[in-house]
Amino acid sequence: MYMALALVILGGCCMAFQSPTNAELSKHVGNFPASAVSFSVGTIVLAIATSIFGTGDVTQAVNAQPWQLLGGLYGATIVVVITYAAPVLGIALTLTFSMLGQLIFGTVIDTFGLLGMPVAPVGPFRVAGCLAVAAGIFCVYAGKKTKKNPGEKSDSSGKQPPKDKSGKSNKNKDKSEESQNADGGKTALLALLSFVAGAAAAVQAPTNNSLALLTGKIEASLISFAGGMLILVIISFIKGHGHIIEYRKKGIRPWMLTGGLYGATFVFISVIAIPKLGAALIVAATMLGQLAAGILVDCTGIMRAAKVKMNAARYTGVVLIAIGVIFVAYSKL
Repeated sequence: MYMALALVILGGCCMAFQSPTNAELSKHVGNFPASAVSFSVGTIVLAIATSIFGTGDVTQAVNAQPWQLLGGLYGATIVVVITYAAPVLGIALTLTFSMLGQLIFGTVIDTFGLLGMPVAPVGPFRVAGCLAVAAGIFCVYAGKKTKKNPGEKSDSSGKQPPKDKSGKSNKNKDKSEESQNADGGKTALLALLSFVAGAAAAVQAPTNNSLALLTGKIEASLISFAGGMLILVIISFIKGHGHIIEYRKKGIRPWMLTGGLYGATFVFISVIAIPKLGAALIVAATMLGQLAAGILVDCTGIMRAAKVKMNAARYTGVVLIAIGVIFVAYSKL
């Protein structure tokens, strides 16, 4: 059991590493093409895994209901949103907003028994867990270091320089305020989209689980990845005016193409670990792995991610989120 738990935490770390990997690739080929590459690699990896370890029947997908085949759409939404959001919000903050969406929508699905899942009434531990995660996200967000506008200067006393006769100082100040408002609006939008990505993750799991009853678990994951790849390839083709990938810069490194490998690894580990741990512990361990790896990426700046210094507020947020995840997992045991 402990080995399976360690593997799932590792799978959560893979999901966190996937974000900066895809974000860095997107700088060279664009966001949608980067996501398409990620899903293509994941599809190839899962196709190989299915041929070796698969025990189901992929062809049974023709008997599935339309909603059971939407796992790829949800997965594509998750990857695209995180690829856009991670460079702006930071890996840890992006993942925490996503976790909140996953917990809330997961609670709704369990409460009403949606998507074929058994009904699981909301208990005090789950409510407390969701509130703890929300408080933790607020702390992480409050502790995020903001950069000063390069155009803003102050003297040793902290006062703004006096305006000249032409009033240029006021103009610069107005432009700076407009820039800050625009940045704030972009940050809020990406935070909301990260929350939606978490909701998509909560819906994706029972969707793929329902499909797995027909095709097999690894086979359902393969179908989901292939569906997401098809969607992203079509979008990239349309946006690229007939080109799926257009190089914007030189310098693409092999590690930038491994985003799909991280995703496929997580899916494969989950399939192996579910019989031993159950869904609740899988979710909890995955989130803890995501959070731990996200903090590591933010603090070290590996994979060319922007460094985000830790402080008391962010440490407090991490602890609250961990407590919240444990509470939610305990409520389902």
